[in-house]
Amino acid sequence: MSDSENTNKSNIDFKTEFPQAKKRIDALFEFVDNSPTAFHASLNEAKELEKYGFTKLKWEDEWKFNPGDKYYLIIGGTTFISFIVGTEKAKGFKIIGTHNDSPTLCIKNNPEMKSEGLKQLNVEPYGGLVYRGWFDRPLSVAGRVLLRGENNSIKTEIINVEKDLMIIPSLAIHMDRAMNEGYKISPQKELKPVYAMDSDESQDFIDYIAEYLGVETDEILDYDLSLYPRENGTYIGINSEFYSLGRLDNLLMTHQALTAIAESTDTNISFHRIFVSFDNEEIGSQTGRGADSALFANFLKRLNIACGGSEEDYYRSLANSFIISTDVSHAAHPNYPEMADPTNRPRLNGGPVLKIAARKSYNTTGESAARFRLYAENANAPVQCFYNHSDKLGGSTIGPLAEAQTAIPGADIGIPILSMHNIREMGGVLDHEFSIRIMKEFFASEY
Repeated sequence: MSDSENTNKSNIDFKTEFPQAKKRIDALFEFVDNSPTAFHASLNEAKELEKYGFTKLKWEDEWKFNPGDKYYLIIGGTTFISFIVGTEKAKGFKIIGTHNDSPTLCIKNNPEMKSEGLKQLNVEPYGGLVYRGWFDRPLSVAGRVLLRGENNSIKTEIINVEKDLMIIPSLAIHMDRAMNEGYKISPQKELKPVYAMDSDESQDFIDYIAEYLGVETDEILDYDLSLYPRENGTYIGINSEFYSLGRLDNLLMTHQALTAIAESTDTNISFHRIFVSFDNEEIGSQTGRGADSALFANFLKRLNIACGGSEEDYYRSLANSFIISTDVSHAAHPNYPEMADPTNRPRLNGGPVLKIAARKSYNTTGESAARFRLYAENANAPVQCFYNHSDKLGGSTIGPLAEAQTAIPGADIGIPILSMHNIREMGGVLDHEFSIRIMKEFFASEY
């Protein structure tokens, strides 16, 4: 396949596609800007689907479903599952899988540190973040705080301190003339944010959080708090053909899947349609909320039972199921063209990519790729291919993990972006809409 064929450049009319694509990016900005953590992402996913008639479900409830029912549930505050019940109990599961978490800096317990008259926080990297991007920009704090309740109960508060609260100052070049020649950043030493003067008038951080919540400090039992950048999404380029935004990995793909199931209005589809966004993908998925756990297989079994299905029906359903695993992918970088595969070079605004690897770090096969291409053709959307450069190991996704847990085949796809895992990432405006079209076709089809 030639480079021009790979990008499908000749099939894309930017001016025609741009108006609808921009509407999708505007909605993406609103979703991501209001989702600084996976806790917030789950709540915003629920809020959006409730507009479309989805009802909240709890894991501990007794389940019983009818065809066309729409439900969602939140596991551990950060993993989100939504579904539309099919008209045939053993037809199969159509699944789009993604993840809610992104690389960040988590605040440790006993976080107070002081140096040179300044108060700082002790933080720990979560996932493979690019350290250098976190310097010298306004940051704040968001996440979950666990409070002491009555009768040994625990109350949960999801917070977002919407204020330019702290910053991680870099070292001046005058003090290290060799810094532009490259050096290793120590997260323990160099990524501690400054949030206050070390004076009697300045609160300690936990006291500040308690005041923010309107509680006493001793009411705080624990927390899951992390930092996030305060800048919102913005368009880039002479024709606004690009955009810059944080947490594209992986709220970009999550928003596509969320939109696709929300706009799946036909309740007479025989398949069960499922959108699942896991937590902890960035740290390996081996948690109770991650893809490499029994969680999702248990959910599928309960869904089958709640529809009146037998164990035999469950295994019959698995045999006719398919999962599209979605995670952002790499575009060929204009400053580092040698880092990309010689013949498969995804470009911004060239459409979503099929992610393929001989070592099966992506679960795409020839058969699953062919199936995805049919969905794309019927959705009038272009498709590109991504392979790692053969000298590079590359990453992985939830796809192989979900397949290993359920034996459901599928394809790994993604939107090509630049600056992956940095505090800001860059995408092409058209690609979001292209991917949503394909996902909607996937959910609407009977093949």
